[in-house]
Amino acid sequence: MIVLNSAIYFGTLLLFSSSFAFNIEVTHPSVKSGKVKSLFGFSVAGHRKQNDERGLIVGAPSDDKSGSIYWCPYQSNQCRNITFNIYKAASYSYTELGHELFGYSLSTLPLQQDRLAVACSPRLAYEVTGKLFVTGGCFAFSNTLSDPQFLGASTCLNIPDSSRSIDLRFCLDGASASYFHNTFTDIIISGSPYYQFARGIGLVSNMTEFKPVRRTDSSNLGDYSLLGSSSIISDHVYSSASDTNKPIVSVFGAPGVPQTKDEKGSGFVILNVIEKNTNQIIIPQAQLLQGSRFGSRFGHAVALIDLNGDGWDDLLVGAPFEQQMDPSALQKLDTEGRSTLSGSAAFGSVYIFWNQHRRLPSITAFSDSDIQILKPPPILSLKSGFGSVITTLGDIDHDGIDDFAIGAPYDEGGGSVIIYHGSKDKKIGAPTQHSSKLYCKGSIVVIRILAARNGIDKDIEAVV
Repeated sequence: MIVLNSAIYFGTLLLFSSSFAFNIEVTHPSVKSGKVKSLFGFSVAGHRKQNDERGLIVGAPSDDKSGSIYWCPYQSNQCRNITFNIYKAASYSYTELGHELFGYSLSTLPLQQDRLAVACSPRLAYEVTGKLFVTGGCFAFSNTLSDPQFLGASTCLNIPDSSRSIDLRFCLDGASASYFHNTFTDIIISGSPYYQFARGIGLVSNMTEFKPVRRTDSSNLGDYSLLGSSSIISDHVYSSASDTNKPIVSVFGAPGVPQTKDEKGSGFVILNVIEKNTNQIIIPQAQLLQGSRFGSRFGHAVALIDLNGDGWDDLLVGAPFEQQMDPSALQKLDTEGRSTLSGSAAFGSVYIFWNQHRRLPSITAFSDSDIQILKPPPILSLKSGFGSVITTLGDIDHDGIDDFAIGAPYDEGGGSVIIYHGSKDKKIGAPTQHSSKLYCKGSIVVIRILAARNGIDKDIEAVV
């Protein structure tokens, strides 16, 4: 296990290289440290308070008994523990088992003031008639990081025959989470990858309506799909940034190896359209995108980023265990897509699905025929985990198109971050920067971008 006890973030520096590109200045990082073996830095999210104080929320899921989150202002070397009793905040029926992993996942909107912050605890356990249900759950904090509201995990309690099988009493809600806000609503989605024999499920909580928690349809999923291991939400999938009618879309990753006759065991991602003003509890699938290699963990990471500046979000999917092979090696696969070669190529891919500009949710937003696959740069070690994390950086080179980073946490020397620039012609070029050996082996890397646009500084924390 990699023991994290630091978070590192970097500023930007204009480097006049042959491409005249903006890159990340890595020689003078700011290091935020926590307790040893607390996993401080396991999750990180930027946050902006009402008084315009800006900083990082840092998760330490192994801190003390149940896990912790910390507030780390940019202008201070000190981090403050956001203390509260997660058991009482959830309900008095939740049992103090320890190792609840509070702070395992976080989600914020760092560019906006007066917005919520979400922190999750996937190992929260609920006792019913002497039986423990490891439901997990997420908490929504006010902008000042106070008044936590438990979002509830009743879906993980009402499972038929759960009293008979311990495998039906695990859910781990909060393994992933994503927060969305527009003028009309605040929505939080969370992933529960161990729901119902690890099929997985996505939960949708509307913070502006007094309605039950909604859930994605998991009826046709195979066991061990692990749906909800990653998640993201946006309203620019079936609409552009300039449209007025913007359907809200969730994306959940399922990087597992499902046990069904029809599944390839390659992982997949599912899109769901979250309807407005409806009593619908189960949210149907809008689209399913399948990975191509057995055991690739396709769906381990997902991101929605406008990579070509057209106003529509494109979909990025990480497959960190996918093996890269030359065309001749592709012919040497067994019937389940597993390589018959060993050590023949590097591992890891990131799939870019370009948005097809469909305004009707009944039509698929992405196509298997319009994709680009990013492979790990040769400088990375064989099993670097390229594609384990994908995050937007905003427009760091000021060309009007968002850029992004890909994490390779198992690269030799403590992990690596690879920076890519967006492209108007839908052709992402070679990486513009590769940062490795980042001072603290095993530390989480946080790239702080200060990209002025329209007179406003943009703070983006890229957690990789």
